[in-house]
Amino acid sequence: MVTRFPLLVWEHGTQSGEENDTVYRAVKAAIADGYRHIDTAMMYGNETEVGRGIRDGLKESGLKRSDIFVTTKLATIHARPSHVPKAFEDSLAKMDIEYIDLYMMHWPVAMNPATGQLVPLKPDGSRDIDEELDGKFELTWGAMEKLLDTGKVKNIGVANFAIPNLERLLKTAKVIPAVNQVELHRKYSVHALKACANLIYRYYSLLATKQVG
Repeated sequence: MVTRFPLLVWEHGTQSGEENDTVYRAVKAAIADGYRHIDTAMMYGNETEVGRGIRDGLKESGLKRSDIFVTTKLATIHARPSHVPKAFEDSLAKMDIEYIDLYMMHWPVAMNPATGQLVPLKPDGSRDIDEELDGKFELTWGAMEKLLDTGKVKNIGVANFAIPNLERLLKTAKVIPAVNQVELHRKYSVHALKACANLIYRYYSLLATKQVG
């Protein structure tokens, strides 16, 4: 179970399609500068570059894999339980590292996996939801729990879970999420979130750019 995180965290939460070499150099420089937690996601589309930066950053800094903490996240298009194992293996293969320290469900949302897009949208710009599975994140979590048996992931967690969804998940979860990564700003009560479960919280988006699910 996660008991603490490295103090310095490098997170590149974007879907802007930045040049591959920019991401690679940024990760490598972050490790050289003392960052010990690297956070990415399938939805960011940069796991390959992040992994390359990790490998070369460790080599050039004389560090071991165990010296850093690596997080990546399950994309909403892979929320179907049958998709979870392959999605995880794909992320691990792209990053080309021995294991993942923390694998998170990125959102409590299921999106249409048939479009081939990381963030599927309808012609009107609205989200293309997987109507069959949306709202059934407990099933996704059950598939994630089984990943722990592979030995390729140390911890599993969730992101963007508001209190009602987190309470729902905890009623059926066999493994309590190690982490809930949420926004931190005036709209959301940190104290209420922390009271909901005995788990670690990580925060992002101080300017409230998104909606917690």
